[in-house]
Amino acid sequence: MTHWGSLLFIGVEGAAMTPPLRRLLERVQPGGVVLFERNLRTPAALRTFLSEIRKILDSPPFIAVDQEGGPVNRLRAFSFRAPSAWEISQTNRPALAERQGSLTGRALRLLGVNVDFAPVLDLSPPEAGNGIGVRSFSTQPDVAARFAAAFLRGLKKERVLGCLKHFPGLGASSRDSHRVLPTVRKSRRRILAEDVSPFARLSGRAPFLMVGHGYYPAFSKRRVPADLDPAVGRVLLRGRLGYRGIVLSDDLAMRAVPEWARRRRPEAFLRAGCDMLLVCRPGDVEPTAARLREALGRCDAPLAAHLRESLKRIARLKRRLPPPPGRFSARAFEALRREMEIV
Repeated sequence: MTHWGSLLFIGVEGAAMTPPLRRLLERVQPGGVVLFERNLRTPAALRTFLSEIRKILDSPPFIAVDQEGGPVNRLRAFSFRAPSAWEISQTNRPALAERQGSLTGRALRLLGVNVDFAPVLDLSPPEAGNGIGVRSFSTQPDVAARFAAAFLRGLKKERVLGCLKHFPGLGASSRDSHRVLPTVRKSRRRILAEDVSPFARLSGRAPFLMVGHGYYPAFSKRRVPADLDPAVGRVLLRGRLGYRGIVLSDDLAMRAVPEWARRRRPEAFLRAGCDMLLVCRPGDVEPTAARLREALGRCDAPLAAHLRESLKRIARLKRRLPPPPGRFSARAFEALRREMEIV
């Protein structure tokens, strides 16, 4: 296994294997691949594409998608309807969230996907202009935790891994981290009692957790995203919450990320406590991989120790991955699509 490549979750171009993509995968050997609508042509084509990716990689990859529902519905490319988290919570029926998680998990497993970057635990009102909005279940910690737990149960039934995001919570921000670094100006006490609460309650139930691109003055005076700040990743998440799963950065291409980290020092995310880096823009994969390989080739003792622990976590979780699904059934997939329409 190419160790440094295992630390990367990458986005790729196209919906079919090409010689350039094959060479990239052979060189980088990423630990995971994240899919977007650009990769989704037909269900059968996706299954073939993922099968070819698996054959190239030395270890079973995590294959992920952001399938939250509502505005973040990657399966829209296959005419799947999926209500938003906010819509589901307004029914006051957590069982509906569990059913949605189960149907989502079944669809992803049929496609060959084993990780869903969901649920969202940010506490945001639906009208907020922070990039979260209706992706949030609620502004109330207990409600958000209850519905997110139900969604995770549904995913787990279908052997799809969930991911809590965006720690420690972007709901109180007013800016979208895709465009700018948002600042959450709440007190430490309120952040812990409100925003962190759903993460604390569910931290033992999800094998992945994504740290968001938000700045929290209550925890640190370093004006950097949380996934670059050891005060959040190491002290709060690993220390206080005792989280034992895989910690992901958010996408390195988002504008909240300072240029020095994205272009010159991606290992700074590892030093802050991340285990894997999310590189969604295909053109950024090779430069990021090269800089990461160079940095890890001359890393100091603390970074080397963190690297060993990260690789252990990744390998341990990969041993629990279910085998890829068998022959694709277009009939089963279409029946599931119709079932999702009546949720």
